[in-house]
Amino acid sequence: MVASLTGVIGRQAERLNSLFRQVIDITMMNEATLQKEPVIIEELLRQVVDDYMIQADNQKVEIDFKETGEQHTVLLDRFWVTTMIINMIENGIKYNTSSIKRISIFTTEKDRQLTVHIVDNGVGIPAGEFKNIFDKFYRTTKAIDNKAVKGLGLGLYYTKQCIEAHRWQLQVDTVEKSGTDFSIIIPL
Repeated sequence: MVASLTGVIGRQAERLNSLFRQVIDITMMNEATLQKEPVIIEELLRQVVDDYMIQADNQKVEIDFKETGEQHTVLLDRFWVTTMIINMIENGIKYNTSSIKRISIFTTEKDRQLTVHIVDNGVGIPAGEFKNIFDKFYRTTKAIDNKAVKGLGLGLYYTKQCIEAHRWQLQVDTVEKSGTDFSIIIPL
């Protein structure tokens, strides 16, 4: 158990160190600045979920990574993708009024495309605000009935930058008051 926690602390410390260095100017993220390496995406997703659940221990949060038994090696920047996934998990928790906040992460493959789904049971994205959610510093004020939600409005902007730099696609399906499915489409 101690060795496991030490590994989590080490990974989180390194991630925070990198985050401080790289978040200073998020707009510099592009395909040329990525440090891509081959990564088994399912292992990365499992690690992100396991690490996040340790810190969410005292919250009413359930994050489930549904493993298919398949493994897909993808060229990606581990830091940027890990931070992007954490941003989407945190949004699914922050913008959620359910007594138990649920996030489901799973992959599907079709026509040589791998799709990573991050689905939450949050408040969804109001129709009139959808066009702005990827803008830098944009924060919705309507989604939580005037509750103060912490953040700078950079999470989804960052997500969009990361998706574009990797030359992937992002699809968002949302139902107001029911939740959101962020689908990251990765060509294989």
